[in-house]
Amino acid sequence: MGIERKLSRTLSTGDVERMEAEIAQRESDLGASKKELPPADVGQGFAPANLPGASVDEAKARMQIAQQRAVLDAGNPANDKFTGNERDTAYQEAREHAEWLEKNMLTQKEMEMFPKDAYDYSRAVRKSQAQEVGSRDFQFHANRYRELMRRLDPDNPEAHSIEALRSRT
Repeated sequence: MGIERKLSRTLSTGDVERMEAEIAQRESDLGASKKELPPADVGQGFAPANLPGASVDEAKARMQIAQQRAVLDAGNPANDKFTGNERDTAYQEAREHAEWLEKNMLTQKEMEMFPKDAYDYSRAVRKSQAQEVGSRDFQFHANRYRELMRRLDPDNPEAHSIEALRSRT
């Protein structure tokens, strides 16, 4: 395909926020481990449960934080936006994937079926298994579309959603 990727996955906006919060929590825990807290605070949500008396491997903790930061920096779509011709090529590729997905996705009507319409419902389930869930082609196109859209519009948390591509009928 057109644009090759260094990483296996670009993070979503939610993933970025969760990782930033986790890094902040780890740094906070590491800072708190240097202080001696009274035993009453341990395990009460005020401090990590491994305080006091237990030693914290500060070097290992800092290494884990650095690894998480590296993953965050490498996978953050805001740090890896397309520019110029690369952006145009990526939009064209995303459009091709979107067209393929629109043709091969279940419709919204099929997704909303209930078991009371036994024939139509079972037909929709079989179609879903064959065309979406069990299809390597579908998974490839869906994942590639999400990847490209996360990088093309990283500030929009809904840009990579394939649900918007589903036809109504």
